[in-house]
Amino acid sequence: MERKKGKGAYRCRRCGRVGYGIIRKYDLYLCR
Repeated sequence: MERKKGKGAYRCRRCGRVGYGIIRKYDLYLCR
């Protein structure tokens, strides 16, 4: 995953859009 400037902004694996880390333990990121 690519880190972007912001509050823990990541790209989700499915859609690839910028999302925020909800479950940091499992490295799951969802876009909202």
